[in-house]
Amino acid sequence: MVLPLAAVTAAAVLWSIYWAVALQVARGEFARERARQAEKGITLKCREENWGGYPFRFEYRCANPVAAHDGHLALAATELRAVAMAYKPWHLIAFLAGPTGLTVPGQPPLQVTHDLAQASVIVQSATSARLTMNINAVNAGGLLQARNILISARTSDLRQADYNITATALRLAPPGLPPLSADTFTSQGTISNAQVLVIESATLLQGDLSLSASGQMELDELRRPKGQITIKTNNAARLLALLQTAYQLSDQEQSAFAALLAVAGNQLTLTANDGQLFAGPLNIGDLQPL
Repeated sequence: MVLPLAAVTAAAVLWSIYWAVALQVARGEFARERARQAEKGITLKCREENWGGYPFRFEYRCANPVAAHDGHLALAATELRAVAMAYKPWHLIAFLAGPTGLTVPGQPPLQVTHDLAQASVIVQSATSARLTMNINAVNAGGLLQARNILISARTSDLRQADYNITATALRLAPPGLPPLSADTFTSQGTISNAQVLVIESATLLQGDLSLSASGQMELDELRRPKGQITIKTNNAARLLALLQTAYQLSDQEQSAFAALLAVAGNQLTLTANDGQLFAGPLNIGDLQPL
């Protein structure tokens, strides 16, 4: 009768020692990584922060977090919480409570409302990791709205990451461009640390209209979009009607677009350069810095 009790007690003591030591290791590694990022200009400040989670979790809580990047970008939220199971510390689950504020120098502050955002990070090595993020009821100051956004990414090389995005009930209203709505939107491709986005495929469904796209986009020295994307449609008449609604096309411009779609087989090539957006040879608008 004594031996099982002694075994359980010994196991509890050993587990408690492991948990305490591992928590100190986690706190030390977090502090070192925080210092390394601070040297790069990336900082995280909290009104209050604490650690806990005994006996089976490691849990970090940051109240009113403010993340900043070298004075160029600041992100503020209500609470950041990160949890890892003590027996699986390489798998981190993070929660961000909104609303979330975004501040960029020279731009008006942007407030993003959303339900509790969740992210899962699995660290496989020093250069390899997988990320999954799920956000519901998103509204970024009217610029972006969605019922749900699911983002997954993986990297085996710190220079670039593969991504996959799925959004439902999406509405985009970027500066200088007409609003764009979609019942569903999916995209996959790669993004590099040089801020080059390669769109391998993207599909937008709006009722009976289907748009698919591929191409490459980056930011110029003024942070305006620069690159080329080819869009294909299953319904040229619907696409032309959307362009007419968005840009108030003249009869001559409608005829030019219809001719472009007919010649190119229901597809358009959009080119962004020097702050201008072109559909084929036609200049259809200005582009603002992102």
